[in-house]
Amino acid sequence: MSNHTISAVHNPVLDSTPLSVFDSINVRLKRTPAKRIIPLHQGKTVFTTPIELRPWGTSEFDYPPHHDGPTSGTDTLIEAIRAKLEAQFGEAIDPERIQVTCGITHALSIIFHCVLYPGDEVVILSPQWLFAKGLVRAAGGVPVEVPFFPAARDELLNDVTERITPYLTSKTRAIYFNLPNNPTGRTLSPQQLDELTDLAKELGLYLISDNAYEFYDYTPSGFIDPSILNGGHHNTFSAYSFSKSFGMTGYRIGYLLSPPDMAELARKFGLYSVYSTPMCCQFAALSAIRSGPEVIDSHRRFIKEALDITTQQLRVPATVPDGGFYTLLNLSAWSSGTDDFISKCISEGVSLAPGQAFGTGYDQYARLCYSVVGHDDLEEGIRIINDIFERRA
Repeated sequence: MSNHTISAVHNPVLDSTPLSVFDSINVRLKRTPAKRIIPLHQGKTVFTTPIELRPWGTSEFDYPPHHDGPTSGTDTLIEAIRAKLEAQFGEAIDPERIQVTCGITHALSIIFHCVLYPGDEVVILSPQWLFAKGLVRAAGGVPVEVPFFPAARDELLNDVTERITPYLTSKTRAIYFNLPNNPTGRTLSPQQLDELTDLAKELGLYLISDNAYEFYDYTPSGFIDPSILNGGHHNTFSAYSFSKSFGMTGYRIGYLLSPPDMAELARKFGLYSVYSTPMCCQFAALSAIRSGPEVIDSHRRFIKEALDITTQQLRVPATVPDGGFYTLLNLSAWSSGTDDFISKCISEGVSLAPGQAFGTGYDQYARLCYSVVGHDDLEEGIRIINDIFERRA
């Protein structure tokens, strides 16, 4: 018998892509002398949606918990999502365009595999959700970050086309963004969204809209899915999440609305990635949709109160969110660097996420999540952050 050594096979696309920044933060949290931690680095909610997980029969749901279902999702859940979208859009939605996914991460993976050939570029409006670049790379694409969302308190976003156009090339295939933005909390006006959809349509690009925070846009116009603008349904992928809307991150459940001519391809990538989303998660999602508007209203009030506490009490320069769960702290005045500031916060019982995880050029920033703890803990965490920051002199 010959002796062969098995060598590790590396994927050069992902070799340079880091694991989650939260892994390193969790290591530091285990070493902190603080007796308790206020975890403002996490992108989660302290609330959830009351759901009773229990056995059910096929008279109550399409399939029992121990069976799998169609790749696109169960008929009952698809119908509930369709009704929700039709009420939101004010127009009919073909249910064939809807794909139930294992959260937005899975939805985005499906999208990038649908639209990208190796070497194609995805313009990412930055700063951005920290896993967006890795998902593009994993699908064989090239992420191109565009400094886009203002990180200064009073800076305004103007000339959407002018900001994006210099980053477009013959290899550009799509534009990715999420609103309200993670990590700045900023969003786009209806006019700016119109400009963005017009630009994509004119250039034959796909728009990829990450709508995780759809219910938490507190601007007068509220959240708008770009697929309903200017014939946008022909080139817009819209990814939705139960995690943020209903406080259900652990269920890993979401859904994708694809352009009509891409829906079948999306189902194929769903099939050849996870086959189908677990029945218990789909049952939980259906229960959440049926929980009634008072649940979302309660969540919206909680987040708005947390947003107000943050903007009123935080004395570190930071973005003023239009919505979402986050603000981006500007730590350029901290002479020892962002990592030192975060370390000092951790040592006193508060964790923040480093800005560099959310885009190139954000080394002097840190993200604060105000949805992950109750209001009393949020106020205490902000007090600690303020005290540390004001010692810099």
